[in-house]
Amino acid sequence: MSTSDTFPSLAKWLYLAISIFLVTSWFSTGFNQSDEHFQISEFAGFKLGINEVHDLAWEYQARMRPTLQPAMVVIAHKTAAIFGCENPFTIAWLLRLLSAAFSLVVSWLLFRVYASRFTEGHQRWAFFLFSFFLWFGIYNGVRFNSETWSANTFALAVGLFSYWKSPHWRQYLALGLLVGLSFVFRYQVAFMIAGFGLWLIFIQKEKVGKLMAFILGGLLMVGIGTMVDRWFYGEWVFSPWHYFEQNILLDKASTFGVDPWWKYFEETIIKGIPPFGLLYLLAVGLFIWKKPKDLLSWITIPFVGIHLLIAHKELRFLYVLLPFLPIALSTALQWWEDRRQGPLWSARGYRLGWRIFWTHNALLTLFIMFWPIVMEMNIFRTVYDRYETPITIYGVQDHPYKAALYIHYYKRSNLCVAEVSSLDKLPLYGKEPYLLVVDRREGYPIDRIPGDKDLIYSSFPDWIMHLNFNNWLGRSQWWLVYEVQP
Repeated sequence: MSTSDTFPSLAKWLYLAISIFLVTSWFSTGFNQSDEHFQISEFAGFKLGINEVHDLAWEYQARMRPTLQPAMVVIAHKTAAIFGCENPFTIAWLLRLLSAAFSLVVSWLLFRVYASRFTEGHQRWAFFLFSFFLWFGIYNGVRFNSETWSANTFALAVGLFSYWKSPHWRQYLALGLLVGLSFVFRYQVAFMIAGFGLWLIFIQKEKVGKLMAFILGGLLMVGIGTMVDRWFYGEWVFSPWHYFEQNILLDKASTFGVDPWWKYFEETIIKGIPPFGLLYLLAVGLFIWKKPKDLLSWITIPFVGIHLLIAHKELRFLYVLLPFLPIALSTALQWWEDRRQGPLWSARGYRLGWRIFWTHNALLTLFIMFWPIVMEMNIFRTVYDRYETPITIYGVQDHPYKAALYIHYYKRSNLCVAEVSSLDKLPLYGKEPYLLVVDRREGYPIDRIPGDKDLIYSSFPDWIMHLNFNNWLGRSQWWLVYEVQP
């Protein structure tokens, strides 16, 4: 695939994208939202003997969560054990690395398939950059969560469908398996699958035999997911129904917050960094307006429309659409260039805006590449690596190992986690040392604790106090972990 002399060869930039994803998968530890951890890693921990049933989230008893990803975590542990690796941090990194590879493959497929829509030169170069270098695409692309895996699986189906141009029935069966797999990863994608199916019927006017193969593939994959749930829960359950029952019929989702219909638009603008977040919204809206019969429009409209009607809203619910955002952004640039009747790159204002956009994107990319999204992960790793023998870690009215529920997956079985109401409740005498973790902002008088104290971890170095502009450290949790010998 050639480009004009004005824009660079894609190969070296593809290698750069691979390097960025690789680095991010290593340093971007933790989880984007607690569900990502407690309903995947902790669920897997139950099968691995790391925790007990009473340690799990309420969704386990409700039998409402898909268990394919917890099963993948279990398989990863069993496989790593063959090579003598039991370190959960290493295995979590391997799963992030797998996610990164999956994201890159899907991005490349979509780029190859949709690049022909855009002219050689700046339009195609922009599409390439949007496909591989958007900071939130990188951030989400390395996550081993249901949003990323459902999004990539569904996007893979769309990419293959467009690549095959006129699939035969066996290929439709494969497409059905893929969209069914995306559903098994995340049930909400059912609305995107419905849009895909309706487009095949009313726009593509596909033959009945091929439609049946598509449906059969989806049902087969749902059946496989049900068998995985049978293994995990120990009984026959249909988790999609329990999910619908709990969150919609019993309205459990609303207990986590009720938001107005426009919440998604507000969140996109704010978390997308103004004014660029607004541009993402406008690009998607423009795409639907200009291409109402396009498959991507039929996928997006029912999915977003239904989510607007559901009371509880979180921006991550829409992340399954992220693989298609580069297409919408590039289509918007193409429309703008057509309206202008001249190359955008020749306009000084456009070139300035382009450079500002990618400068802000580069800064955010550098941040997410090297900064753990859960700072407590550094505590977990420090304690895991330093203490192989039994020890207790005390927290005072708070604890880094507690995030909605207690975290067990990243600790050794001989680490006891305890919480006390004040320093006076700590053990004063004993032969064995213990660990104490406090938030520096609380100003606890650590010096008054009897015994020798050795600081083994601090969230920030002391010199950072010289950079405490606008008291940002006062709004940041600053964990200190001491080894105390009573």
